[in-house]
Amino acid sequence: LEHKAGTLYKLLRHFAENNINMMKIESRPMEKGAWKYFLYIDFEGNIESQEVKTALKLIEQSSAYFKLIGTYGKTINN
Repeated sequence: LEHKAGTLYKLLRHFAENNINMMKIESRPMEKGAWKYFLYIDFEGNIESQEVKTALKLIEQSSAYFKLIGTYGKTINN
C-alpha cells in the first residue's frame, strides 16, 4: 500500500461490498520503499464462492503485488 489517505479503504472495501468478514489484518513494511506495506489478511469465506472470487479479483487488480498464501478448510471423514 502507498502511504496516502484512503488507500487502505479503497483496498479493503471489496471485502465489505461482497459481504465477507475479515478476521485479522497485519501490515509489514516492505524492504524497498519508505511507507509501503504488505498486508496479510484472514477472512471468512469459501474460495469457490462468487463473492470471494470477485473480492480477490478486485483486490488483485488494485494492488501492486498480490499473492494468495492459502486457505483453511474442514476435512470431512466418510
